[in-house]
Amino acid sequence: MTVLTGFGSDLTVHQLLETHLREQLGNLTVPKSLSWSSTLGEVWSSGKRLILSYNQQQLVASSDLLWTGVSQQWGNVDTLDGLYNYLAGVMNNPPTNVGWSAMAELTPSAWQVITDSLGGLRKMADTVNRNVTAWYKGSWGKTVNVVAVDFFKGTAIVDAAIDWNDRRAKQSSCSSVQKTKTGA
Repeated sequence: MTVLTGFGSDLTVHQLLETHLREQLGNLTVPKSLSWSSTLGEVWSSGKRLILSYNQQQLVASSDLLWTGVSQQWGNVDTLDGLYNYLAGVMNNPPTNVGWSAMAELTPSAWQVITDSLGGLRKMADTVNRNVTAWYKGSWGKTVNVVAVDFFKGTAIVDAAIDWNDRRAKQSSCSSVQKTKTGA
């Protein structure tokens, strides 16, 4: 087994990782030719279930295995209202033709962590998670790719994702660009 260290600017280490991923997971991987604009139905029809997204653009450009990296939409806010307002802005104008993640977590300041003014990370996450689940069970679930939450067992976000993916399978793309397939 090859030991990989130092993922700096040296492309060699990234290429070694890609080789390892290909050997271990290549037969499960959705071909990059489908792209983020493919429908979930098209992805499922490929018989593959794994998308490998990677943030080293030079390697991604030369690979038939690795998809472009997922864009993380961070609000960097420390209140529930601030998070809602940030995510509402993202959901009203979502990224297109890329995989993206709504980072549905609060970002406390160092002082808030030190003084425990938010009651701890678990309490903060619990307050947020109940609301995030409701937001994404609604219309926001129609166009989001990924929702990242802290302590996901305190949410029903997985159930919301399954429900929306069932609805989206035949009519919308993996990115947020909506398209209708003829005959679907």
